[in-house]
Amino acid sequence: MTIKLVRKKKTIHFGAIKKDGTPYSQFKDSTNLKLYSKYDTNDKERRKLYYKRHNKNYGKYSADALSKKYLW
Repeated sequence: MTIKLVRKKKTIHFGAIKKDGTPYSQFKDSTNLKLYSKYDTNDKERRKLYYKRHNKNYGKYSADALSKKYLW
């Protein structure tokens, strides 16, 4: 997924893509476009483990923050 910031015109890539071109599953696609909603798992245990692995905060517009906001 890519988000473009209007002021700085910066592209931030977040969410992983497998070698075959399909994205890895996430908890829930909460973007307005719902382009990746078919990869939603809604598995609360996986979400809990994801947050346990990614427990640092890197900033408001980091790939980590955007992934947590829109995918997990």
